[in-house]
Amino acid sequence: AVALDGRFTPTDAQRVVGPIDANSVGALGRLKIHQGDERGARDVAEICRVMLNATEPGVRAHAAWYLASYATSRADLDGADRAIRALGNDERLSIFPLFPHDVWIDPQAMRLALKLGDDDLAAHVLGLAEQRLAVNPHVPSIAAAAAHVRGLAQRSTAELKAAVQFGERSGRPLALASALEDLARQQLDDGATRDAVDTFDRALAIQIELGAHWDAARLRRRLRQMGVRRRFSSAEGTLSGWPALTTAETAIAELVCEGRTNRQIGEQLFISPHTVNTHLRHIFEKLAVNSRVELARAAADRRR
Repeated sequence: AVALDGRFTPTDAQRVVGPIDANSVGALGRLKIHQGDERGARDVAEICRVMLNATEPGVRAHAAWYLASYATSRADLDGADRAIRALGNDERLSIFPLFPHDVWIDPQAMRLALKLGDDDLAAHVLGLAEQRLAVNPHVPSIAAAAAHVRGLAQRSTAELKAAVQFGERSGRPLALASALEDLARQQLDDGATRDAVDTFDRALAIQIELGAHWDAARLRRRLRQMGVRRRFSSAEGTLSGWPALTTAETAIAELVCEGRTNRQIGEQLFISPHTVNTHLRHIFEKLAVNSRVELARAAADRRR
């Protein structure tokens, strides 16, 4: 968030002309989705709609995938289908692999393909995951993604358990939580309700720890449907006040209170003054202050 938030805005989205920047935009958008930041996710969607008109195919691919992810997060399957086909019906297959490509995208793409009933896309995603594993057989994250994709495609509890086992060694907690969630859904379909509740709980604990509020809310809804209720932690879902500040915003607020300028803060945190200014606007909104002076006063009051 420190590196990417505010780097691009809907008004200057035409500056995204290469796949590395496009990947950064998509990464920021996915962060906003998982955090439950609807406004931030919507802003990235606006950027991606502009990116669809870029000349670089990789930029358009990243834009189409994020728009599909955003629509899926809003339970808009028609919108997700339109987004995945935004470059053309046949071109939807050439979206994957993205460049650069995060292997965690594979199970997400498979999940979307199955929801849409798109057998060609599902077969394409499975083939890419298997090819990637064949040439990288000892990388836990790649093995986890391949097992996860197979588990979804085959509705296989054994494969999804393998995805969890590899995921525990991969150092990718959000990907692990995703595998756990899909395993729990399959266990529920298999009639193993008690096992499903335990697995959902493991996924929920990871999501809460990471601050993935959107994911945690989805799992809580599923657990409530099963007659299981889980209490909200006091820090979850906070939208205003000091607890609502992200790690990046807290760091910037502290530096502002020390009297640093946006340029000085940017140099210390290796971000642009424009990005610092964007963070500062969010800080002002969350703390209901209108100036750096009021921010300093609020910080002083908090320390008393």
